[in-house]
Amino acid sequence: MNRGKPITEETHLMISKKRTKKYSKILATFFLLLISLSVIQVLSLQLFHNYKGINIESYKDSMYENTNTLVANRGIISDSQGRELAVNINTYDMYAILNPEAQGLGGEPDFVSDKTKTQEELLKILGLEKDKKAIDLFSSQFASQAKQIEFSVYGKGLSLTQKRAIEELKLTGIKFNEKMTRYYPFGDYASYAIGYAKYNDEGVMVGEIGIEGQLDGYLRGEDGKIIQSLDAHGVPISGEEARIIQAKSDGTNVQLTIDATIQSYIQEVMDEKFSDKKYDMGYTIATDAKTNAILGMYSLPSYDPNIRDVKNYTNPFTSYCFEPGSTIKTFLVADAMKKGVWNPNTITKTGSTTRPEWGGYIISDWIQNDLGFSWGNLEWDKGYFVSSNTVVLDILDDIGNESWNDSLTNEFKFGQKVKIPYLEDYTLACDVSPTVPIEYATSSFGQGFTSNALQVMQALSVISNNGKIATPHLIKSLSNPETGEVFYESSTDESLVGDQVLTSEQSKEMLKLMEQVITYREDLPGRSGSAKNVAGTAFPIASKSGTAQIAADGTYSSSSGYNVSYTTIAPSDDPLINIYTVVVNPKDATKYVAETTRDIAIKSVDYLSRESKGLNLEISNNRYVTENYVGIDIKEMEKILKDQGIKVIILGEGNVIKQFPTFGQVVSKDETIVLRAEGEEEAQILINKSRNEVTNICNAMDWDCTLTGVGIASNVVSEGVSVNVEFTLPEIIANRVKKEENDERIETSSE
Repeated sequence: MNRGKPITEETHLMISKKRTKKYSKILATFFLLLISLSVIQVLSLQLFHNYKGINIESYKDSMYENTNTLVANRGIISDSQGRELAVNINTYDMYAILNPEAQGLGGEPDFVSDKTKTQEELLKILGLEKDKKAIDLFSSQFASQAKQIEFSVYGKGLSLTQKRAIEELKLTGIKFNEKMTRYYPFGDYASYAIGYAKYNDEGVMVGEIGIEGQLDGYLRGEDGKIIQSLDAHGVPISGEEARIIQAKSDGTNVQLTIDATIQSYIQEVMDEKFSDKKYDMGYTIATDAKTNAILGMYSLPSYDPNIRDVKNYTNPFTSYCFEPGSTIKTFLVADAMKKGVWNPNTITKTGSTTRPEWGGYIISDWIQNDLGFSWGNLEWDKGYFVSSNTVVLDILDDIGNESWNDSLTNEFKFGQKVKIPYLEDYTLACDVSPTVPIEYATSSFGQGFTSNALQVMQALSVISNNGKIATPHLIKSLSNPETGEVFYESSTDESLVGDQVLTSEQSKEMLKLMEQVITYREDLPGRSGSAKNVAGTAFPIASKSGTAQIAADGTYSSSSGYNVSYTTIAPSDDPLINIYTVVVNPKDATKYVAETTRDIAIKSVDYLSRESKGLNLEISNNRYVTENYVGIDIKEMEKILKDQGIKVIILGEGNVIKQFPTFGQVVSKDETIVLRAEGEEEAQILINKSRNEVTNICNAMDWDCTLTGVGIASNVVSEGVSVNVEFTLPEIIANRVKKEENDERIETSSE
């Protein structure tokens, strides 16, 4: 077989050169093509400003820097025990994209593609599937030609739970805007003290009335600013980080002097006593007898700041100026002591009296007006006990009109704003300006001039605080939320302590006289002490009643009504608490006003005595002291507590090894006791529990729990003993939004 000539080295070299030349031509052609394309693109950019169909000049012009607000968190308001009374939570406003050209960041369609299904699912989640108004609104919205729609009140103020439920449906085109909302976990608890905050027309959350309004500048904080570079589609440009150009500064945290226990007593008693009575308004304020720190304040009708069902926008404690009536006689008698003209045995002829300078006016005692006779000749101290106008007019004669008015305004500080640090404009001054002799005369028994509740409490402190006046105040402390630094504390504020108006001996003598306004008894009509209905305490108590006609159009008449009030100091041998209860124009008998102040005093003194003396006594009504449940069978202990009306959660089986609250704690029957025995529990047991229950369970199980939000536990993530618990907004917020915007017209955004 002929295999041909063998390839020589020369031939091999020649073939290789030919191949190399061929490949070089191919590569040269390829690179020439690339260079040509590049030149074409450069020419296109230079001549036509176009790249891949995008006009570069337009694209460059469409790039922008977006400035957003870093919203400052509003400061938290808490009571004296640190229980949060006003907090910030997030709510969500829902909207829908109908524009069929809308795309997500990945280029996928992002609009409502199935309107019928989306409507049905949303109505179901929101519990509106049988609400005709909601159905009609949703139908009209989805049928519109708008590119984007909202859902009026039905899509606003949604809770985190509702938002998550909607997101789980994976409905395209449904979006949410998040916003901060103010929430008040305890409803109408001290609502006139706290006030409320809401968004104004400019979209800024501002405080209105109460502490929310008075300290709005501190609570609001200062917003920051952040800049982000975005492309034409509003997408952040890769590699461009957001820049904070102004850091936000969160609002100041405010701790009030309100004592949770005293506040609950006031609300319990007033709700009970006033439940079936007719009146225009009723309110009670209680303060520490020595420092005048406000321990509780409650008004009926009340309101819930979450839904803002306010019936009376006048703060009854600071802005309601009224004629105080005979409670002022206490301060007239005290002034007589101070000026050395008080003699309890001096005799006055009672019934009615006049003075030449009064221009013909006659002033009578209440017994003369109501029963048609007088007490006859009456000693000054007994005249004070039975609340005689003619007796105090004789005392006024000895003091002198100008001298009395000077003491009323400058010593007891009526007619002046109560000077509370950080709350300079919290109270009205009211009107004390007698110009003629008859007006000086009527001021001796609390008519013809006006005061407010805080002014009365300020003057009352002279009697309870060893003769020294103290400013009633509501702020316990102010602190920086970021550093925790406390920059104001009322306990060290010397400006709250005023002058020595009476000597200690004179204040004690006044307390003895006020005791007898309750205890003084004679068998003749109208001769018992005017505060006799306050009797019934196991400790000595001091009180003075006041009944003042309400002036209408400058005159007094039976049809214009009365203010009925009681000032009370308890116990009178060692004062702990001052109480002032006022009822405006009661339509029923006034006895229950006295019972209100008495029952609050009984509960409060019992509680404050334990606090100050370390006693561990049984508590009546709605509070009790926890016992030691450790070592008892958990099932047996559960039955015992439930039989006593106490809520209980049990964990594990066998004997109790841990309890929360612990032994010896004063707790409300509304609180839940947690008992733990042997055994492990999953963190998911926290779901649907209240914040209080979650805290107690975490303590009992030795879990390290981090709690966020308010309301009911809705999401729990655990890793070992570390547990994160998220609480969601109660539906009361959504209800509030619906109430406020019920008449809002349907808004749609046009093309």
